[in-house]
Amino acid sequence: MSFASYLADEKSSQTIRLFLNVATSMTGSIVLFKIMPKFKDMFIRAGLKGIDLSKKEKIHIPEAFGVISGAFFLIITFLFIPLRFYETLAFNRELSHHQVCN
Repeated sequence: MSFASYLADEKSSQTIRLFLNVATSMTGSIVLFKIMPKFKDMFIRAGLKGIDLSKKEKIHIPEAFGVISGAFFLIITFLFIPLRFYETLAFNRELSHHQVCN
């Protein structure tokens, strides 16, 4: 394999990984955006609520939404790990020190 073909393979590999990372992030964001309103009433019924002191109307708002977004962040982060090494996993290539460090 020549150096030029190695660079072309590496560039296409990076493009694929970038596309997969963007697609996974956007999918996670859309799912989170759709799921958050469904948990609003559940959090209020469980007593995880507060009053917005900056507004004239003192309505109850859920406070623990960070738990849901944090869980999705962890799921998406764990999905990124195999995406980084998809060539090694899919094509049974040898994992080199260069791949791990970049």
